[in-house]
Amino acid sequence: MRGISVYMNGIWSNFLEEITEVQCKHPTQTLFLQPTGNRVIKRLKDTSPSPEDPVIMYASITEDLSNVHYTAEIVGWDDKYKLRGKELERVERLICNFQKAEQYGVFEGAVNLIHVRNMRRFAEPFPVTKLVKISDENPLSGNRTRPGGFSYVKPLSDTPPYADC
Repeated sequence: MRGISVYMNGIWSNFLEEITEVQCKHPTQTLFLQPTGNRVIKRLKDTSPSPEDPVIMYASITEDLSNVHYTAEIVGWDDKYKLRGKELERVERLICNFQKAEQYGVFEGAVNLIHVRNMRRFAEPFPVTKLVKISDENPLSGNRTRPGGFSYVKPLSDTPPYADC
């Protein structure tokens, strides 16, 4: 595991719940997140996370932006505008089969396609202020009013307990 993690601010809980349910039944199944916006998550692009060398993700949900509810391993990243042919077909098929909440498949208007595995919900959400930004060593702000965006953070040294599958 790397010395960097990514915090994703305000993902719709139904997307995360669905991925968690699938991955509880099929632990090795990689699924996808498609954050809106065209800002490339540069460190994911540049460091090429993989199943052998994942990046930890922490996520709040749109209904509760001030607390971290989920974690997962990021095991890949793609620029959706460059996906073509068999790889695009493979991603579309996986989304169609396992991610019904993603009713539009690989949607346009956003660049990042994040490959995740081992999505887990924390038994008790914890404040985003427990995550420390890599850029300035300060905790993330707990005053969050809008979903979207991401921050590079340090991995937690002690992972809180997970909810049961």
